[in-house]
Amino acid sequence: MTAFDGVLRCGRPTACGVRMPQVARRLRRHRRILIEGLNVRNGRESGPYELPNETSLGADASRRDDKAMKKLSWILRLTAAGILLQTLFFKFTGAPESVHIFSTIGIEPWGRFLSGAFELVAAILLVVPATAALGAVMAIGLMLGALGSHALFLGVDVMGDGGLLFALAWVTLLASVGTLWIRPTERASEQGALL
Repeated sequence: MTAFDGVLRCGRPTACGVRMPQVARRLRRHRRILIEGLNVRNGRESGPYELPNETSLGADASRRDDKAMKKLSWILRLTAAGILLQTLFFKFTGAPESVHIFSTIGIEPWGRFLSGAFELVAAILLVVPATAALGAVMAIGLMLGALGSHALFLGVDVMGDGGLLFALAWVTLLASVGTLWIRPTERASEQGALL
């Protein structure tokens, strides 16, 4: 039964004098001819009539896009996690820059250790695909705090680093936002592959 069957079965003559069942037959015949042509063009034998689906009209392109998005997701996640893990060394060893930063803010030493612990958890969550979104949210919160500290207390240049810590905070923030932006698409493609 096509979409036209319910509408065109009334059997009443139309304004042009053609009966509705005749129109329905013509539409079904044209639809069958169209589908046969599509089946032949797509390399199918004429037989069961079916419209082409996603597998015949561009699944390769969508698979390529999925692969590219997965690669981009991994690059963004590893970038953010790498920066977070790299700064942990300085926080936990009491490097002069870290002590200066947290002393200026007024939360040395407990703020340094707490911040380092949150960064460690966020980095681990970012690397695990199932928890990457949660890790990205944590990293965004941490980096907003770091950028706010730079804006309110520290300035861009901290102890002559040329703005390196400020730039790393921005890179981590943008990588985490990118991870959140990509994750719904990536999750949908993973679920589609499972079905």
